Amino acid sequence: MENNDKNINWIAKILSKNASADEQQALDQWRTQAPDNEDLYASSQKIWDLVEHSENSPKEVNLDQAWAKFENKLQDRMVEPKGSVISIWTRRLVVAAVLTIGVFGYWWTQSSGDQPMAYSTQSGETLEVQLPDGSKVILNENSELAYDQKFTPRTIKLTGEAFFDVTKSGETFTVNTEKTQVTVLGTSFNIRAYTNQADAEVAVLTGKVAVDLAKADKPTGVVLVAGEKAVLDNNTQQLSKAISNTNNVVSWQTKKLNFKNTTINDVVNTLERHFDIDIQPTENILKCHFTGRFDEANLDEVLQTIAFSLDLQVDKDSDTIKLSGEGCQSSSNE
Repeated sequence: MENNDKNINWIAKILSKNASADEQQALDQWRTQAPDNEDLYASSQKIWDLVEHSENSPKEVNLDQAWAKFENKLQDRMVEPKGSVISIWTRRLVVAAVLTIGVFGYWWTQSSGDQPMAYSTQSGETLEVQLPDGSKVILNENSELAYDQKFTPRTIKLTGEAFFDVTKSGETFTVNTEKTQVTVLGTSFNIRAYTNQADAEVAVLTGKVAVDLAKADKPTGVVLVAGEKAVLDNNTQQLSKAISNTNNVVSWQTKKLNFKNTTINDVVNTLERHFDIDIQPTENILKCHFTGRFDEANLDEVLQTIAFSLDLQVDKDSDTIKLSGEGCQSSSNE
């Protein structure tokens, strides 16, 4: 909120039926500006009603005492526009509302330890989440993360892509996706499990992880160490193990791409994933090799460099890029 105390002031005055028509109109406009604003107002109204109608609530509130106790803490935060005046009654009403919300919030926190915590990102957005055990998660775009607030056991549900840096605690750390289950003790790894993609992937940067199918009748998984990845074919439900280019696994975070004697087939797969673009290379260039490093990678720059190095032609057709050339069946660009 742009001015949290002013908004609390509005809400308190309206709930106590002390607001003017202009203040009511201003608050109504503020409520429509963002979903969080409406959520705050609705929650405040429920709390107000709960306290007002509770038979166990005190009949009288010593607002003088409440204000004296909290005035020093709140005076720096309650900044009014120049020239405006907030009455002592309104100030005290705000304190009463803050105290009520604070007490209710403490009770809610203590009684709702199993409430789910959820985070999500939109297109073009990433988000860093600090978990209760100190572990860190960075969500890639169009991804969702959820876990119980108590975080015991350490279990997470993921849809989309995320990088995990897990704190060692002696307890297992489990990430469930729609198709896979990843279990570790303490390590760093990347999971890509978008529901609309043909495969899912778990790549390990440090430590060791176990990857298995989410609904396997018997253990059929693989154990990965740093520099390895497991790829799940969503069509066949088969897990395969391969060497992983850890530099490019987290390129969505670092914005860097690094290829060392990499086949065009693997280069194309990396570029498609990094830039979310469809690239169609001709069959005869798939075995060509490319070496190059790009910081703050730009698609046009990468394509021009590859084309120049291997004498390829780049053709763009709508959302598809075509790569073609004479081929280099036995070439290797060291």
